[in-house]
Amino acid sequence: MHIPSMTLNEVLGDEMNWPTTCNAIDLLSEVEVILGRDIPTQEVFLVYGRNRLKALAKDKSEDVDVLMIDIIRQTNELDRLLALVQLAKHGDDYVEVA
Repeated sequence: MHIPSMTLNEVLGDEMNWPTTCNAIDLLSEVEVILGRDIPTQEVFLVYGRNRLKALAKDKSEDVDVLMIDIIRQTNELDRLLALVQLAKHGDDYVEVA
């Protein structure tokens, strides 16, 4: 399964441009599962779609729309990504690992 990936900056485009931000929200609202990947460590984590992944585990024949967003966790990009996902999906499934 090929999972398309974009950086947060590619998703947002010019973040000062409101229509571009709306386009990012539209893009994320159409995706069923959103993964994050920390660029320096390559660690992948779930941002949104826990219930969809559980359903997929039961019926592997279903198609699912997945998008991976590359960020640098040591910056404010994680907070920005979560805020964008909350706007698009009205919540997120991110869990901070200790």
